[in-house]
Amino acid sequence: MERYAVQNVGSMEFLSDWLGTEEQAQAVAAECEQHETQPDCRIVRFSEWAPGKRLSSIAGQAWDGQYPVVYDNGNGVWLLTGEIVSAQETDYTVTDCGDGMYAAERG
Repeated sequence: MERYAVQNVGSMEFLSDWLGTEEQAQAVAAECEQHETQPDCRIVRFSEWAPGKRLSSIAGQAWDGQYPVVYDNGNGVWLLTGEIVSAQETDYTVTDCGDGMYAAERG
């Protein structure tokens, strides 16, 4: 699974939420580029953007039964791996905050 977002090249500001298809992101980018305030946009892949960033950087986004995969950096901070898995994936457990998945303990 992959997600895509539109980013302003100059300011690095995200102009969209994480979208389910590259086609959706391209449509948003084309619309943004028509406005004078957003002259140069690019499509960002979640798998390339996310690794090492905090889970809180995408908090509040609903992904239709899918979650970003995270790991604990040892200081209680959840960091993104760049992977996305289904909520039904049995090898993963939902984080306490309910915004991510982490590898389940195997006994």
